[in-house]
Parts: sequence; structure tokens; C-alpha cells
Amino acid sequence: MVALPDDLFIRAISTAMLDEDLHKKQRERPNQIEAWTDKYRLVNGGDHAWYKGQALVVVDDEEAHKQLLKTYYEALTARHPGTSKMLQLLARDYWWPDMRKFVQEYM
Repeated sequence: MVALPDDLFIRAISTAMLDEDLHKKQRERPNQIEAWTDKYRLVNGGDHAWYKGQALVVVDDEEAHKQLLKTYYEALTARHPGTSKMLQLLARDYWWPDMRKFVQEYM
């Protein structure tokens, strides 16, 4: 068993709940996913969710984009990374078109 510090544990719970919401939003916007599938080479991960590589696809939802950036940016372990590091951290887990531009504007 591994005990996580409170800040890491809270972040893990937050992203797990957000992931569930992102899965739901993907199902609610099948036309958007269909339009992106060939263009961006998305794949169905077998869990009824769509991915670009290993990253979960985030449909056009500015609030979800902001919540993800806030979660990653404000995590104590992130130590307020610069734009490049923020994009690198976020892109390991999530993807949407023009993500780089969104992160640059947010930062």
C-alpha cells in the first residue's frame, strides 16, 4: 500500500471525477468526436472513451479546459510550471485541438 500526501490524493480524486465527466461529454457529443476521429487520428480505448495516443480527448468545453489547467497549475507538486512544462504535463493525460494556444493564453 502506498500513502499519498494529501495534495496528491486530492488531485487524483479531482482528476478521476473530471475524467468521468469528460467521458460523459464525449458520449453527449458524438458528432464532434466523429468529425475529429479521422482528422486527428483518435482511437476508441475500449472503455467507450476516445483518446489521441494515451491522452483522453476533451470535447470543446472551455470550462473543462480551464478546470484541467487549474488542477495541474495549482497542484503543489507542479510548482507553477512555465507554459512549456504545463503543456507537457497536461498533454500526457489530455488532448484537444488548439490545446497549445489555450495553455499559452491561460498562462
